[in-house]
Amino acid sequence: MAWGFESPLGHFPQKIDRNHGAALVIGIILIMSLNNMASKHNYALPRAAKELLEGALARHGLRGTRHRELIFGSLLARRDHPTAEEVYVRVKAMAPTISLATVYNCLETLVQCGLVRAVNHERDATRYCPNLSEHAHFHDRRTGRIYDIDLPEDVVERLKELLPEGYQTDSLELNFHGQSAAKPKETADASGTPLNFS
Repeated sequence: MAWGFESPLGHFPQKIDRNHGAALVIGIILIMSLNNMASKHNYALPRAAKELLEGALARHGLRGTRHRELIFGSLLARRDHPTAEEVYVRVKAMAPTISLATVYNCLETLVQCGLVRAVNHERDATRYCPNLSEHAHFHDRRTGRIYDIDLPEDVVERLKELLPEGYQTDSLELNFHGQSAAKPKETADASGTPLNFS
């Protein structure tokens, strides 16, 4: 009589042959994934970010929802200018029933509330940027990546001086397009800290 142990996936003998070994590995991965997903379902936006989100939504007569929190948190966690489809993939594991339409609607709400910017480059899909400081974007055509470029305050002021007399700006969008000859020197990882190309 064989002996072994019981698991949520069935009986596993003490001596594990190739077939049982593969099942055991798949079972362990499945259990770990389910545990990981369960912890992701308890996702909580950091307090400061949640207050920022709720305040901006309230000023527009809206309320916070779990999906808005997840999407805003996703943008803050990886500031790599994702498309709506990329955001959808990221939050799908934490909210399995979320639809792509819901992601688009939440992103539009975040843009309207001034929490993120929609970044458009030519005919590419719209990307989303949570960096609200005055900055430019560099779109690397070779890699498709978009980098935040710090704009010193004096540069912003000089650009505003180019406006005709009597005009003032509500916002400034400055986009560079091209490609790097070599990988640019980054001042940070994908966290969204502006890059330094010097």
